[in-house]
Amino acid sequence: MVLETGNTGRDRDMWRMFEAERKTFDTSHEGMQMGWTGTFNQLAQYLAKVTTGGRR
Repeated sequence: MVLETGNTGRDRDMWRMFEAERKTFDTSHEGMQMGWTGTFNQLAQYLAKVTTGGRR
């Protein structure tokens, strides 16, 4: 990421904020994967149920 700065304290604080957000996002991927996988598993189960009339 490139952040244009005038080397002011505010610019350094903004950079730290962006860096912290990036780290939080990067460390959250596993949880996001589990959430999406669970949602799509539930959708697959529902679709299997409605397309087979409730039979498996």
